[in-house]
Amino acid sequence: MILPVKEAFDPAYDTQRVFRLLLDSMARPGKINYLPDIKLLIGKENSFPYLIARTLLDTEVTFTCLDINDELNARDIFRCTGARSVDVEHADFIFCDGRRAQGELALAHPGTTDLSETGTTVVMVIDHLYGQPPGSYGELIRLELSGPGVNGATQLWLSGMHRDNIGGPTPRSHDYHLGTDTTILVDLEGKIACLPRSSRPAWDVESDGPRYG
Repeated sequence: MILPVKEAFDPAYDTQRVFRLLLDSMARPGKINYLPDIKLLIGKENSFPYLIARTLLDTEVTFTCLDINDELNARDIFRCTGARSVDVEHADFIFCDGRRAQGELALAHPGTTDLSETGTTVVMVIDHLYGQPPGSYGELIRLELSGPGVNGATQLWLSGMHRDNIGGPTPRSHDYHLGTDTTILVDLEGKIACLPRSSRPAWDVESDGPRYG
């Protein structure tokens, strides 16, 4: 399901609308929700990461963008939010393209034992996010989540995500209270899913293509 395009962004109505969808995905790790397709920035085909930025960021928080390209960059995030761009180690939010390896995610602030919620939130763009494998898909990462907010276990299939980035959602420490606070996955159709620090992900790679060797 792709929602119809809305040409005008309403700061009051649309930020609340997106915030409710994000909250629902955070409360139910692995649940897929659909962002509204709103043309927030002129000339941007993919406005979805900017909708998340416009909803969660303001002038009081900091961010970094690990990519510099027409699709995702710090200049346009600043235009949307007024938030201050800082080094990755000090950023409250990290925006990145999950389709390429993002080694700097290892530098994200993990929070503290007393204030675990101060860990960085990562917003990661991938190609496609599925609740079940599509009929023909090439290579997919299958992610299985368990933990708080999950009834037993739930699965997601990710297309166009570099496997080196899968470590991003997991804690850096043996103490699960420390680590990336939440990873928000957003695909090119506006589907989102959240992987909070408390979830326990397991993953493997599935392929329906030919195997060689």
